[in-house]
Amino acid sequence: KAREKLQGLEAEYPGASWLPIICEHPAVKPMQWKLRVNSPFNCFKKLVFTSLLMTSVVVGVRQLGFLQKWELQRYDLLMRSRPDEGPSERLLVVGIKETDFQLPEQQNRKGSLSDSALHKLLQKLERHQPRVIGLDIFRDFPVDSEQQQLKFLLLKSDRFFAICHVGEPKVGSESIAPPPEIPEERLGFSNVILDRDGILRRYILSMDVRSSAACSTSWSFGFQLALHYLKDEGITPEFNQGNWQLGNIVLPRLRELNGGYQTADTWGNQILLNYRSYRSPNQITDIVSLEDVLTDKVTPEQIKDKIIIIGVMTSTSSDHFRTPYSDKLPASEQFTPGAIVHAQIVSQLVNTVLNKRPLLSAIPLWGEILWIGCWGCVGGILTLRIRSLNLLVGANLIAIIIIYGACFFLFVKGFWLPLIPSKLHLLSTTGYLIVIYKYNH
Repeated sequence: KAREKLQGLEAEYPGASWLPIICEHPAVKPMQWKLRVNSPFNCFKKLVFTSLLMTSVVVGVRQLGFLQKWELQRYDLLMRSRPDEGPSERLLVVGIKETDFQLPEQQNRKGSLSDSALHKLLQKLERHQPRVIGLDIFRDFPVDSEQQQLKFLLLKSDRFFAICHVGEPKVGSESIAPPPEIPEERLGFSNVILDRDGILRRYILSMDVRSSAACSTSWSFGFQLALHYLKDEGITPEFNQGNWQLGNIVLPRLRELNGGYQTADTWGNQILLNYRSYRSPNQITDIVSLEDVLTDKVTPEQIKDKIIIIGVMTSTSSDHFRTPYSDKLPASEQFTPGAIVHAQIVSQLVNTVLNKRPLLSAIPLWGEILWIGCWGCVGGILTLRIRSLNLLVGANLIAIIIIYGACFFLFVKGFWLPLIPSKLHLLSTTGYLIVIYKYNH
């Protein structure tokens, strides 16, 4: 009967009577077709698995140090992009320039500053009562016998600090002794630590030094100046669980696997240098020459109750460093004098304690892993929900912009978040799911 009905349709559908007839044996269970459906649960399992897998890969690669170079470069970008805070009003830098070497007071000098010039400079400064004076010039020789007044001033002044240098066998640097007239409690070491690319991003507050060393102080020069300034505010340092504490402010010590530093040497008590200036570190405060002070061109208001740092600022000096700003500055400004570096850390510490300026520190390791993992989940959700490749690329670009914006906002607030690992996790998770989806379909 079925064939007869089909024959009646051949006029409209030629060959209809020749369609195959499907027969089912009553004793055999019929075949069933199962359609693969991407249920929400299956998508969730795929997302979790991919995110955990790619998080492990990215974090592992990061901890091996393969991302450190790029993370530090983005760190520099964030540092340069911050809004201008203006110059510090608590500082004054006396910079010894080339022309200052020709002054009459600089006759018979052994180093960058003769005994006569130093004595006259200190007399001019002391007259206007600065809070503290720091000499960032090596003087490993005694005061000349004809300068007894200078010797007495160096011995008795409780606000004059000088530097020495702790020898570092790893880098082949020898120690440099302090001025014989300065007691240890008014000494600070000048050592700084550079990253592999030669950029100065961190500062050593203190470290263990042998008592028999030529430079035996355990405190850095900038830390000493800041502590002396804060002492008059009733604030003294405390050592709390490996970190220095000033008042209620804890200075987070840089440790291994901290922020973008995965393979860095974190000996001593180091903190990140939170540069104050916007366009150049050299703009942190007023800089006057030795001649300006000796000829009374500096006003009493520029000196009174200030932190005075004396240092050399000539192109031939070896006491200068590259900073996160260097690559974007003219060639003549790419190196920052040591006196400015010390001024930066002094300003950072004092303003953190007295004005609540944010310190710069990395978030805990578990927080970094969580942050990185979240962006992998974002990449997975976008890939599973968006079927158009063009739209998916656009969505990933928007996500990357959000990552940069969030990292910059929190960087200004003092938190260093993993930027490169987050972006890498987002893109790698997206790419992995695209490949898996294409292979399965």
